[in-house]
Amino acid sequence: MQDSVLVARILGGELSLFGQVVRRHDRKLRQLIRWSVRDPDAQEELVQQTFYLAFRNLERLSDPEKLESWLLRIARNCAADHHRSHGARKEEPLPADLEAAPPPALPAPLASGDVWESAGRLAGEHRTVLELRYRRGLSYSEIARRLGVPVSTVRGRVHLARQALRQRLAQDREEE
Repeated sequence: MQDSVLVARILGGELSLFGQVVRRHDRKLRQLIRWSVRDPDAQEELVQQTFYLAFRNLERLSDPEKLESWLLRIARNCAADHHRSHGARKEEPLPADLEAAPPPALPAPLASGDVWESAGRLAGEHRTVLELRYRRGLSYSEIARRLGVPVSTVRGRVHLARQALRQRLAQDREEE
């Protein structure tokens, strides 16, 4: 049965047919939401919320042929609302014992000079990832868990922080 026929029959009073809508589109909605939200409990809640909103507002669907794209739009909106209501995760403050941790080796270009003095003058995000990675010796996945971001974000932040540190070291050397 086509989506347009299914929608017409549901709007005509055969409410139990909405289960077919759920079965037909559940996988795609879950994929979209899983891509956007990391917490499995929140994912499940957002899938249920999407289908609930679709059921309640089915009469607002202007073109039943576009049911799937309408459902995906509702799912995207639910995920965006979830992110807005839960806010951006804030970085965890660095522990007081950070200074006591033995400094792991920095990559060769960064190992010369007073690196940590220059690193201390970097932006907070750059300073944080450099200290977690090279002073604490945490892995990318450990840093990701601590900061509440994906591992790929940590890799990018470390790369940008190292670039910023190179620039800072070059500036500091020019000033001497």
